[in-house]
Amino acid sequence: MQQRAQPPRVSTIAFSSPRGQIEFEGVVYPVQRTGAVVKVLFNPDDPSQACVDSPTRWIGVLFVGVLGAGFAGVGGLMTFFGLFGR
Repeated sequence: MQQRAQPPRVSTIAFSSPRGQIEFEGVVYPVQRTGAVVKVLFNPDDPSQACVDSPTRWIGVLFVGVLGAGFAGVGGLMTFFGLFGR
């Protein structure tokens, strides 16, 4: 039997910064139990602009990078084999 992945849920995340205790709502994926420790990224000058560090933050960047590398590779091969300008 195949298990369904739990959908991400909005959670209240609390952390301490040099400016005091900060709370914000964010999505934690994969879903963590209440009280779990997660890595929070924040700007020390404005800790209210925080986000939870997660592998899913990088999916868009990786997709665009792989797509760009593919186009660059095709263009490089076409240039190498002289397929432009004919």
